[in-house]
Amino acid sequence: MHGPVKLSKALPCALALLIATVSSALADKLNLQPGNWNVTIAREVEGTPKEPVSRNHCIKADNVKSPQALVDAMKNPGCKVSQLKASGDKLSWVWACDNGASGTAEMTLHGTSYEGVTRGVMPNGTKGSAKMTSHIQAKRIGDC
Repeated sequence: MHGPVKLSKALPCALALLIATVSSALADKLNLQPGNWNVTIAREVEGTPKEPVSRNHCIKADNVKSPQALVDAMKNPGCKVSQLKASGDKLSWVWACDNGASGTAEMTLHGTSYEGVTRGVMPNGTKGSAKMTSHIQAKRIGDC
């Protein structure tokens, strides 16, 4: 097992957008249960796989009472979502962050789990930009 993996600035942005967008897309009902969630993100940068990163995240009952409440609880102020589309439990959107990262995302909700994919471009210092794909798997693991 390797040591701790540092998250890039674009990765937390993508994760925050996945969670926040759930609330925006489903106006009256969130197919997402409150509780403690384990989220695993496996990403590729320029086609090179990176070690998956997992973390736990608490979604409180107040956060799923309304779409706005979830957005307020999970929103990354440095990123914006546009062109949001929802069909049943499937969501898609475009995202852009103040740090220059931007892309698209797709997500499917299952109440106690969800999966998603983000594809985008992130700043890469003096090298310009790098293409990034993140595969997200999340599972509710209990109460907060």
